[in-house]
Amino acid sequence: MVSLPNVVNITVRLMLLFGRFSYTERGILDKTHLRFFTRTTARQFLEENGYRILEEKITVMPLELVLGLKHDYPLMKALNRALAFFTKLFPGLFGYQIMFLAGTATHRRPTRNA
Repeated sequence: MVSLPNVVNITVRLMLLFGRFSYTERGILDKTHLRFFTRTTARQFLEENGYRILEEKITVMPLELVLGLKHDYPLMKALNRALAFFTKLFPGLFGYQIMFLAGTATHRRPTRNA
């Protein structure tokens, strides 16, 4: 399992637009991150290092943390539904984190037999 921040997320793009590239305590620009990836470069990095991507998922930005609202608050639910819709439509722009399930190039995904 590999989880990487999406450096081309809209929040980072907006900061760059306004001339800011500041490391933070958490999130996409967490100061402990050594490299930054887009979906494409993350896939390339894994494949170039002998891994085969079995699954990929893009996560939604954690608006609850930014806005300070509880996840079950009606406005927050509506915002998260809208954000999930736009993240699915534009994963590179709105995706927060890229998650991969990967195995070695010769690895086969286990079948579920009961």
